[in-house]
Amino acid sequence: MRSKRGGNMRFWIQAVAACALLIAAFFLLQQIQPGKASEITAAADAILVDTLKDGSIVTLNRNSGLTVSGHFNKKERRMQLHGEAYFEVAHDQSKPFIIEIQKIEIQAVGTAFNVDNATEPGKITVTVTEGKVLVRTPGEHIFLAAGEEVVYDIVQGKLSKNQIPQNPNTLAYKTRAFQFDGTPLGAVVQQMQNAYGVRI
Repeated sequence: MRSKRGGNMRFWIQAVAACALLIAAFFLLQQIQPGKASEITAAADAILVDTLKDGSIVTLNRNSGLTVSGHFNKKERRMQLHGEAYFEVAHDQSKPFIIEIQKIEIQAVGTAFNVDNATEPGKITVTVTEGKVLVRTPGEHIFLAAGEEVVYDIVQGKLSKNQIPQNPNTLAYKTRAFQFDGTPLGAVVQQMQNAYGVRI
């Protein structure tokens, strides 16, 4: 009788242990296996404003897109950008906010900045409006504060920092506010066309 009872007890202990192992393995695989990346895309004729899972707000210019990592908001907040976008990043120091574009990475914790890979062929411009960001390439890195910008030359692979943004209308596609002072008419027309997506 005791032998039968002992055998039943061992069976149930083994069954519970097996279930616990299966549950642990399931959660471990969830952490290891990459989640499905999600796409956010702005149409050719409209600007898109979207809120990410962490509460950050992104404004995508026309013909721009964002690929958000399947692991977004776990250990980090990583995504890939093509085109132009303005980011208002929710503060979370434990989960770095990282944007990949071409060969550079832009990292922020809680800040607001614009990334433009569309206006000038062969160049990426990062303009900071609030807080600080770190721009990294395979060979160098630069810290930017509010009111500063950096231009990455894709062909030369170099970063150039400007204390004052070269174009006061960088965010005109988002704000619809323009500032011109002695600007040639051709440049005015070009910037208006870029902001409104029309041919003047």
